[in-house]
Amino acid sequence: MLILENPKEFAAHLQKQIGVSEWFSVTQAQINDFARSTGDQQWIHVDEQRCKTDSPFGVPIAHGFLLLSMYPSLLNGLLEVKNVRLVLNYGLNKVRFMSPILVNSELRMSAKLIDYQEDKMGIKVSFSLTFEMKGNEKPVCVAEVLSLFQ
Repeated sequence: MLILENPKEFAAHLQKQIGVSEWFSVTQAQINDFARSTGDQQWIHVDEQRCKTDSPFGVPIAHGFLLLSMYPSLLNGLLEVKNVRLVLNYGLNKVRFMSPILVNSELRMSAKLIDYQEDKMGIKVSFSLTFEMKGNEKPVCVAEVLSLFQ
């Protein structure tokens, strides 16, 4: 885990890998909870029986935004920044869902610090995230996310 005493220490880590998370699985229960929360009940996510016959994957797939919504928690497992009043999700510059996320597959996330800017609102930091699925050659998702540290 990378531990910084304050957000200004990000400057020394520009263009460096922050870390790689432990492997984790996205379960059908998580997919169902996300579908209920967002109203996205598309059968390819929640209908296990129909997926067996009608889906090219044979099993449900996770919502891409479910995976993306997990990044703050995963990043917290890789990075601790002390002496911060608050941290805000500031936005996304780029997101690509490159491969389906099969239910119960093993996934992990790697993070790299790609930009650092100080301004009157605080320190804006951009991370490049890559989510990979065990046994899959290409990433399931790549994203550039922004955080604001105050």
